Amino acid sequence: LAPHFAKQLDQLVVLLNNQPQLALDLSGFADQRGDEQANFLLSKKRVNAVQSYLIKHGVSHKRLSTQAFGEQHTLANSNTT
Repeated sequence: LAPHFAKQLDQLVVLLNNQPQLALDLSGFADQRGDEQANFLLSKKRVNAVQSYLIKHGVSHKRLSTQAFGEQHTLANSNTT
C-alpha cells in the first residue's frame, strides 16, 4: 500500500471500531495494461493488502470479505495515457 492511503484506512478502522455491526466487502481491481493473469494477481495483492492492514489495526477478519477482479469491471481505459 502506498503510504498516503494509510490515513484513509486509519479513518476506516475508526469507523469500523465505532460501528461493530458493520462488515465490508473489499474489491480489488487493475487496469487493462499488461497480461490478464498478472492483472488478476495484482488486484488480489491489492485487496489482500487492504484486508491485512485492517486486520493488523484491530478489525476482525470475520467482518471482511475480499474479491479480486483483475481487469474485469475496470474503470480505467487502456488507451489513456
